[in-house]
Amino acid sequence: MARSTLTRAVRYTLIVTVVVVGFYGFWYAATAGSSSGSPKLAEEWRADLSRFADPEDANVRDWRTFVIRFKSGEWVIARMQPSHGIWYTGGGTVVVKDSNGQMRAFFGHVCVASPNAIGHYEGKDLAQFYEYMASVFREHHFG
Repeated sequence: MARSTLTRAVRYTLIVTVVVVGFYGFWYAATAGSSSGSPKLAEEWRADLSRFADPEDANVRDWRTFVIRFKSGEWVIARMQPSHGIWYTGGGTVVVKDSNGQMRAFFGHVCVASPNAIGHYEGKDLAQFYEYMASVFREHHFG
């Protein structure tokens, strides 16, 4: 009888340990990550974004792109990698193509891949957008 109680206690302890360790392991995997960005990913996305002539083209051809339009009529097409989650290689990478055809990359913290990730930006033109980006991200210059 005592052996049965001991075996049961060991099993319950093992189950509780696995659940607790599993929870913290998942929590770590979801919250850990990187905000350092990836030059390799930036180059890859630069090539991808260069295919798009305008925002409509990007919206139709690639669901991973986001478009931000400014009051001036200018726009950017962006792709970004979230910083949260160890499964995101190159976390913190943002690459944009603007209405002037310019391609730029920025590295820093990206909570989620959405237009809100690159600011709750309410600017009126590209110049203000890039000013904002330079204030919260560090620019990566393509080699």
